[in-house]
Order: sequence, then structure tokens, then C-alpha cells
Amino acid sequence: MDVISIVVSGILIVVLIIIIALLIRLYRNTRYTPIIFITTFFIILFINMLIYMPVLWLPYSESELIFLLFEITAYPLIMFFPLFVLFFEGMKGRFNSSISTVFLIYSCFIMGYMAIESPWEFEWSNRWHQIFNDDFIILTGILLVSFYVYVYYRLIQFVREKGSGRPKQMTIIAISGLTIALAGTFISMTLNLFYLDFIAWIIGFSIVAMAYLKEPESFFLSNTNIEAIFLLNSESQILYVNLGYPKGTDPSLAAAGLGGATTMVQEILDDEHPTTELVHKNKGFLFEYDFDHNVAGIIIVDQINPQLRAPLKHAISKFVSKYKAQLPDWDGMVDTFEDFEEELRTIFKFALVKN
Repeated sequence: MDVISIVVSGILIVVLIIIIALLIRLYRNTRYTPIIFITTFFIILFINMLIYMPVLWLPYSESELIFLLFEITAYPLIMFFPLFVLFFEGMKGRFNSSISTVFLIYSCFIMGYMAIESPWEFEWSNRWHQIFNDDFIILTGILLVSFYVYVYYRLIQFVREKGSGRPKQMTIIAISGLTIALAGTFISMTLNLFYLDFIAWIIGFSIVAMAYLKEPESFFLSNTNIEAIFLLNSESQILYVNLGYPKGTDPSLAAAGLGGATTMVQEILDDEHPTTELVHKNKGFLFEYDFDHNVAGIIIVDQINPQLRAPLKHAISKFVSKYKAQLPDWDGMVDTFEDFEEELRTIFKFALVKN
């Protein structure tokens, strides 16, 4: 393996480690489920980087090891595509959409084909060269083209979205990163330039990831806007802390009204569990609870997004953990919990528009 390849590989590995670490930190802060899919995408890319590039330089005598390692790395590579689609569809609030289903089924079909019919051969000339058969090139070509069309479409949707006030700069940068990945793939396939496709993919999708990490709210579901977040006592309906409720209005009355509405619905339905979701015209309300400490969380949105549930549960958990000692004897002074507003901003960083 030449010096240039070692240096380039080392730099790319460091970049991937940084991105994975930042994505994991963002998930730990927010518990936003789509982040799991983009993180898994980069973990697979990192593992394949560690295996794939050095393996191509193994000596001819290690041919059996070469075949084994390529088999190990090939299947996860096909899962790149549905993972990234699940990331975007998750941000749209629907992991099980028809688009993600089609990508998953087609990717599984390709992996089935790979298991039945070995789609590649290897040649040795100073290093190993992987040669694919025509059927596999066509199958993966369809997947690749569909994937790029889909991701461009979603990114352009985020750029063109109006009315929410979400920033657009990072989505435009993400489009440029995707273009780098596409250009590198095309040039590599056309001119058979060693490593270029892999390098372009890492650089291009790293730009997409860094743009997301910089301003995750730019990529949030375009037709869902959080209007307010409440944490309150689920028994007394007294408000602990709120974020985003319009100034000049009383958030305590709104929180008490919503809490009372859930209690009334529960009584009407004779259900031992309170409601977790209400919809009224163009408003949606998501509810989560910590029954042990009588804490409820409410999010007011203009469209229900199930992916907001996990962050709301996380917010309640952090609130209880931080103020567990004060809650039983709380005297009604809201200043006690005022600093938790910043915690809410951190948890819902992926969804809130900066003021």
C-alpha cells in the first residue's frame, strides 16, 4: 500500500470517527430516532473503510482471505441506501413509508442475488481488482440512481419549504456534498480511477452529515412546527416549565386546560391510561407521562409527528432526574425550574427554529 493511499485512508478514517462521535452525542442529547440510521450508515462506512482499502493490497497468496473479507463487507454496503432513506423518511415522520419499503425490499433482493450468484471476480496486478458482472452492475445501478434522485428530491424539498422560518444554508451545503459524492461515483466508474468513488462518498456524505450536525432544524419535517412544549404536574395541572408559548398569553392556563382535557377524555372512555394524542383542526397535541413522579409533557404542533415522542420522554426523564428532590415539596415558584428551558432547547435542537 503506497504512502499516498495510507495518508488519504488515515485522514478519511479520522473524519469518519469525528462524525460518528458527533452524531452519537447529538442522539444522546435529543433521542431523535432518525439519527440512529444516519449514524449506522457512517459506522458501516467506517468499518468497510478499515477492511476494504487495506485488503486490496494483500499479497496474491492471501486470495482466500480476500474472498472472505469482500463477502463480509459487500452485504452491509448494500444497506447504505435504505439506511439513508430511513433517515430522511424518519425526519418526515414515517419510517414505514412506501418509499422506504421499496428501498428495503429492493436492497434485500440484491443481497439475495449476491447470495445465490457470486456477482464478482478478482484479478491480481500489483493489487487486487474487483470485477463485477453485468447483471450486478445493472441492479446496483438502478439502486444508485434511485437513491440519488430520492435524496436530491428530499433536500430540495427542505430548501423550497416556506413558512417555518427554518434556515436554508445548510441544506444547500448538503446538496453540494451530495453532488461531490455523485460526481466522484460517475468519474470513478467512467475512468476506473482507483479509490475515487469511495473517497468521494466519504467526503460528500460527510459534508451532508456536518451540515445536519450544524443545523439539524434545517432538515426537520417541513410541515411540522413545534408551537410550545410544556412540562407540568399531571395531577394538579400546575405548569413547571414551558418553551415557545406566545408572549402576552398565560401558559399556565393553556397547560391546565390541556391537562384537564386529557383527564376528561380518560374519564369519558373509562380508561386507566390517559390519552397520548389529541388532534383539533390544524393543531396536534402529544402527551407523555412519568406516573411515578406525576410529571406530564405536552408538545403542541401543527401536525402530529410520532418522532417527537422519544425526545419528549427524554425531556421528562431529565427533568425528573434533575429536580427529583424539589418536586415533592415544590411551593409553586416557577423560577425553580427556569433553567430547564435551556435543556429543552438542547433536547429539541433538531426541530426548533432559532429566534
